This record gives sequence, C-alpha cells and structure tokens, in this order.
Amino acid sequence: MALDPKLVPAHELWGSVLSAKGDSAGAKRELNIALSLNPNSGRAHYELGVVLSQSGDSAGAIEHFKIAASDPDPNISAGANEMLRRLRRP
Repeated sequence: MALDPKLVPAHELWGSVLSAKGDSAGAKRELNIALSLNPNSGRAHYELGVVLSQSGDSAGAIEHFKIAASDPDPNISAGANEMLRRLRRP
C-alpha cells in the first residue's frame, strides 16, 4: 500500500491494521515512521505500546504508554493509563 510518506495519521492507521493482522514488525515500522514525523503523537505512542506489550516488551510498552497518557485526547490518555495499570500489576 502506498502511503503519503508525510501523512502521520496514515502511518498510525496502517500500523494499527498491521498489528491487528499479526504483523508486529510491520506495525512497529509504520508507528516508528509516524513518531519520526510527529514525536508527540499520542496515538502512535499508544499503538506502539500495544504492539510492544503483545510482543513481551513490557518496559518498552510502559515507556510509550507514559507518553500517550499525557495526550489531550481523553480516549488515548485513558487507554494509556489503563494499560499502565495492567502492566504494573505484579
């Protein structure tokens, strides 16, 4: 799929789709592209946190969820805070 290389939402969405299809490497690639274009993207940080969490990288996931937790979109920040609670449970 050809994406506008500078369209952050396209990379975020495609990363989410790839993650849902089980392509964690592709999802990480797209979400990292989104973050290289907009390091403050709460959605990209959240989605990358999900991918990392699912692949067993809890420390990496927590790092991204912490950033996403301060996003002004209440859906993103609430989701990130919930994931942080889950990952920090013993």
